[in-house]
This record gives sequence, C-alpha cells and structure tokens, in this order.
Amino acid sequence: MWSIPTLRSVTRRTRPPPADLTGFRHIAVALLGLSATTGCRQQPSFADLRPAGEATRTVTVGERDRPSPRLSREARPRHHAGRALASQPWVPAPSVTDARDGLGPLYNAASCLTCHVRGGASPAPAGGGRVPAGVTVRLGADPVYGAQLQTQTVDVRARYGARTDGAPAEGEARVVWARSTFLYPDGDEVELRAPKLAVEALAYGPLDADTRPSLRMAPPLYGAGLLASIPDEVVAARADPSDRDEDGISGRLPPGRFGWKGEQVNLREQIALAFRRDMGITTTAFPDDPCSSPACRALPSGAGASGVELPESLLDLVVEYVAGLAVPKALAANPVHTREEGGRRFVEAGCADCHAIAPVRTRSPRAFVDGLEIRPLTDLLLHDLGPGLDDGSGAPLAREWRTPPLWGLSVRSEGFLHDGRARTLEEAILWHGGEGAAARARFASWSRSARQQLLAFVQGL
Repeated sequence: MWSIPTLRSVTRRTRPPPADLTGFRHIAVALLGLSATTGCRQQPSFADLRPAGEATRTVTVGERDRPSPRLSREARPRHHAGRALASQPWVPAPSVTDARDGLGPLYNAASCLTCHVRGGASPAPAGGGRVPAGVTVRLGADPVYGAQLQTQTVDVRARYGARTDGAPAEGEARVVWARSTFLYPDGDEVELRAPKLAVEALAYGPLDADTRPSLRMAPPLYGAGLLASIPDEVVAARADPSDRDEDGISGRLPPGRFGWKGEQVNLREQIALAFRRDMGITTTAFPDDPCSSPACRALPSGAGASGVELPESLLDLVVEYVAGLAVPKALAANPVHTREEGGRRFVEAGCADCHAIAPVRTRSPRAFVDGLEIRPLTDLLLHDLGPGLDDGSGAPLAREWRTPPLWGLSVRSEGFLHDGRARTLEEAILWHGGEGAAARARFASWSRSARQQLLAFVQGL
C-alpha cells in the first residue's frame, strides 16, 4: 500500500500564525445535515473503512481492478471477458485477430489499461518533456484536429519519419512546468506547478487560433459503476446554481455523469467515446474514426458485419467489467493522526460542501451494484474552481469541474487534478479557488499539525 508522504515544507516563522478558523456553520451543515437517502439527521462515521459497503475490498497499487465481492458466480465470466478486452492491445486492420483489429488509424493508446494503469489513473506527467502515454491533450473543437490530439498512427512509414500520403500522427505535445511557491501564514512553503503545453510537429497544418490545448489525466476505473447507480434525484437535490443559501457554493447539474466536466450521460457512452478518441475504435454510438484527412479515412477498417469495429456485444462486456470493479478499502489508521481527527478537519474546512459525506443508496438493474449504501465523497455537480484551474479553452465551462470522488486515494501516489499538476493531495487543495477558495483559506490558516490531520485522513481514503 502507498505510505503517506511527508510534506515538502520549510518551517520559516515570518509572522505569528493566525487563529484557526473553526467553520462552525460547515460543521453544522455536514454533521447535522440531512441524509441524501433517508432525510434524517445523521452523524457521519469516519471509522467506516468500506466506502462502497459490500462492493469494497482490499486492493494494492499493483492490482487496482479487482472484481467486486458482490459479483455473482454467473456474472464473473462476463466481467473477466471484459477485462481481457480492456487489457489486451488492439491491432491495425486487416488482421487475423479480427475480434481486436481496427486500431486507429490515429490513436493515443492501444488498450484501455494503457491509460487506466491496472485499473487506476493514468501515469502522472512527472518531469518536463514529452507528454507520457495515457495522458491526453484536449483541443476543444479544433476544425481540423477535433477534440483530442492523436499522437500515434498505424501508418508504419509515418511512424518512422518517412513521408507518406497515408495517416501520419497528428503531432506531439511537450510540457514545461511553471513553478510557484505557496506561503502559509505560519511560514511553511509548498512548491506548486502548472503545465505549459507546446503542441509540435503538426502533420495537418497549424491549430486554429482559438484552440487552447489542455492536459487530461485518465481517472481510475474503480467505482464508476456505483457512481452510475446514484439516483438522478439525489444529485439534483444537491444542486444550488444560484447559491440560494448564500454559502458561496453554487454547484450545478452537469450535462451527464462522467468525464472531468460531466459531459457523458452514462457509463456506456463514456466507454464508447474513450474507445473512439483514445484508440480509434468505432461503435454504433461513435461510428467515425478520429481522422484529420481523407487519406486517413480511406485506410482499412476493422468493421465487421455490424458496420463498426466494436460491436454492441463486446462493448457490453467492457461496460460490465468496469461496472463490476471493487472500490479500494480505506486505510485503518495513520501512525500519528486518527481518522476521526482528520474527518472532523475535513468537515471543518468545508471540503464536505462539495465532497459530500452523506451516504447515498444506489439503484440499478445490475444486482451487484444495486441497493448499496456508499460514500464516494462527491456531489457529482459542476463547481467553479477559479482562474488557477481554468483549462484555457475560453469555453463557458473552462473553470468548472465535476467534483471527483475521493475513494481509492490510498492506492494512488501522484497525479491529481484534471491535468496531473498536483503531485500531492496538499498541492491539490492549494489549487482550489473560486467556490473552493474559502475551504483552502481555512486549511491554510491552520497550524501544521492541524493540516496534517486533514491530509492524513484524505490520503488514507
């Protein structure tokens, strides 16, 4: 399991620390608030190590895609068949492996688990240089390159630098980190970094003048089936787009349930779109290859009798695999700080205003995710997180992000937020602005010991 890292801090008493902000109103809202499932007043239990109830199990960093204990014997063959499809690389068409051909012609990865490493998140873009495989570059809606930069190609001649009229990769991206220092009132310092992207070697002409590239991490797969099973009315009840209660939190309903901005309606659509964007594999929902030229579209396809490369029956298997993954069990304790201490700090800071602590009950036709009381620590709403996390696109949603669930953090070590800029959870907190600015300010005002209590709790989730 991942051990909790120490803070990269330097003690430097430059001024007397301010008194802690107690956040009494946030405690009242979260500790005495209405449960989203029962309408009764509830005290949160921070001692519970099973955030997904019976769908929780112990996992390791090296094996984060374990099947849920709730999967029946009858459901397991389909789950494992879906995992095989998600883990084995696809190949270009035509091929004797006609069940897995049709990769590309342009793509970013050859398999689902290239990006979602061992069922977890994509590898973090650690140092500067070329963006690693598994981290994608979003372009918004570039008129030539589309929504996402495709950095690989099945055209062997183009891959090795030869001139070709086929389908060269669209380009490559390099990242340089702009570094800054966050200074706590007590004198401690933490280095922050923000990505500066350069898209180079563009094969089909320059990007549109309005296109603003932005990095995207692939989120963990575990828990997705449970998020899909949270009833719509539960999510809608938490929305407050006009901030009627004047608490500074105005979460609003996203278009869908999945994606960093809640763009995709359901789990099936999210997976089908990932096949199309990341691997160039077509489905009935997204039947066109991500090509930037007529020559690319003219290359061989792996489409079968259904007219697409991934028929509905195989897409179903991948959906069942993702839906049936277990959520990692939380860590029992930290050597110094208890879960109860950290949980109280989590509420006191105001983190629970978006990362909702009230349990919800799932509802689904899938028996293995139905009727569970879960606590993913998300309201699944869009929140404005301020200019620091603006993706640069200029779009109306540029500063808005769907609250990510916080379960499974104990088996993650780096690469937080949408672009992986935060190397630690402390850095992720310090990037919160907009609706998260008040919570960040409370956290920053505390003593180092109090901050460590909250961090130990979150790092053990």
